[in-house]
Amino acid sequence: MFNPFVRLDDVLLGASQKLCDKVQRVIGLTKFALEKWALISAMMFAWGCSFLSKDLFVIVVALFISPLAVFMVRHIEGQEAEFLKNGTLEAPLFRMPFRIMVLFVIGFLALMGFLSADYAGKVASYGHVSYILWAYFGSCVPRPPSKSKARKWYEKALAWLDNKLATSPVPVPNQ
Repeated sequence: MFNPFVRLDDVLLGASQKLCDKVQRVIGLTKFALEKWALISAMMFAWGCSFLSKDLFVIVVALFISPLAVFMVRHIEGQEAEFLKNGTLEAPLFRMPFRIMVLFVIGFLALMGFLSADYAGKVASYGHVSYILWAYFGSCVPRPPSKSKARKWYEKALAWLDNKLATSPVPVPNQ
């Protein structure tokens, strides 16, 4: 039986895996950095929404999300340290059924926020999209550590600059 949500999950997971791999090859940031950035941006959008709407419920939600986000960032940093030390990665936090639920529920909320007339709803929808990105980046498999292209370009440019600026000894005439 064909399930469109499973197909959508496969497509989004494949796209996020390709993005994580490309970012790590070009810039050198692992999937852990992308996962942390998505989570922190979701928290920042939640705070932005609470400041714009001035609704007590939204402020309580933002207050609840903040310590949870800090805890999750510390957990992600622990995962990264374990991966860099031993090369092992624990099972992803988000399995396929949970990712589909997150995609469906939070995606619906994001759509409603985009369609809302107020600015706070639009800001909240960006936070919902960040949560979806967090769920998918958390399910990606990181590449082994290596030098990024940007790092290689930097080292190459630095070596070229050292050769160009290298001073050759100039003989000083005796007087």
